[in-house]
Order: sequence, then structure tokens, then C-alpha cells
Amino acid sequence: MPENEGRPLPTASSVWTSLHVSTALGSYGAFAIAFVSSVLYLIAQRQLKDHAAAAMLGLTPSLETVARITRRSIAAGVALLAGGLVVGYLQARHVYGIEHWWRNDPKIYLTTFTLAAYIAILILSSRPTFKGRRTALASAACFLLVMATFWASVFWSDFHRFH
Repeated sequence: MPENEGRPLPTASSVWTSLHVSTALGSYGAFAIAFVSSVLYLIAQRQLKDHAAAAMLGLTPSLETVARITRRSIAAGVALLAGGLVVGYLQARHVYGIEHWWRNDPKIYLTTFTLAAYIAILILSSRPTFKGRRTALASAACFLLVMATFWASVFWSDFHRFH
């Protein structure tokens, strides 16, 4: 039985709901770009390390360019996700008042953890010991958290369920 049964849900036509959803989806898009560029970085670096004259090596941008795309995509995703979280939190406080049931939603927890992980990558990527391969590996791994938030919406969440 859903925890929020009998409680009103915000209308989908709300401007704040639209802003919340669009910024969250925009951040997921930015994190997807970071994931793809991270995978490209790892492939290109492996080919360079193995001195392979692979066909793909000539098609990819330089490692520095791909690393810059990854960092910028993560920065854009962090800004959008933080904005989406703030708007969603303020809207939920406005709609539900002081009730606390909506704060225990698994998607809220996973999204907050995802934001913290990407902020950590962003901060660590400025350190010389974390640049390049480590940033790419961390970005690719954190994309699993993004996918987990979608999974949480479908299977666990009563509050963020897509209709």
C-alpha cells in the first residue's frame, strides 16, 4: 500500500514541476554526455598505451579535449541537478507543508547521493593525481547511480512514479 495514499499529488501542469523535471532530465543528459566522453577517453588511452594503430584512434578527439568535455558535462550536470533538487524540494514543501513522508522517497536519496558523487568527481578532477583516467573511470561508474535513480522511480518510489 503506497505511503502517500489519500494525499494530493502536485499537478503535472505546474510551472515548478516543469522546471523541476526539465532541469533533472537536463542533468541526466549532461551526465550521459560525460559517460560517453569518459568511455571514449578510456578507449583512446588504452589504444595509445598499447601503441595500437586502431581505426578509432584517428576518429576521436585528443585526450585533453575529451577530458575537458567530461569535466564540463559534469559541471553542467551538477548545476542542473542541484537546481532541480532545490526546485523540487521547495515545491514539495509548498504543496505538502510540514509532512515528512515525501522526504523518505528512495529517488530523493539516490539523487542526493548522485549529486554528492559528481561534486566529488568535479572537485577531485582538478587535482593532478585524479585527472584523466581516474576521472573517466569515476564518471563512468557514477553514471550507474543515474541509472539507479530511474530504476528507483519505476520500482521503489511512490512519490516519483511516472504515470
